[in-house]
Amino acid sequence: MVLPLPAPVRSVVRYTPGTGRRTRAATHRRESPSPSHKLIRPLDGESPGLEAAPTEQNALRATRRLIARIKCDACGGVRQAIAWRVLNADDAQIIDEDTLAQQECDLALFRRWHQRRGTDPGVALNELRRRTGLHALHVAGENGRNAIPGQPNPD
Repeated sequence: MVLPLPAPVRSVVRYTPGTGRRTRAATHRRESPSPSHKLIRPLDGESPGLEAAPTEQNALRATRRLIARIKCDACGGVRQAIAWRVLNADDAQIIDEDTLAQQECDLALFRRWHQRRGTDPGVALNELRRRTGLHALHVAGENGRNAIPGQPNPD
């Protein structure tokens, strides 16, 4: 007795762009990348009139926003920081969405976090400002801060 052959199994084969090599598609394992700005905003548990808990995640987000503001201050404003490429896309979004209430909340959360950890919040904030400001000025210098408008960059 002769048994019929099973139907051939089709596999999905795709070609990688540019190289023409065949590769098996593994779309079930791929996840769409989440935009990085979603990792920064909003603070967990934050709503108008409520304070965010000083968890590590919230403190890191608040610190990230503080750093973006410090970069702008060190460069003398948002326009200069963008022109000198000190701000990245996340920083620019943070500054664009910034409010006075958000700044106050971030500073309060930063202070509470350091108090809970047993460190001096004032010293920590001053050190963050010093280090971030120096780094911002270094990046600005590399990207033409000292260049004279209309003159070619000597680099």
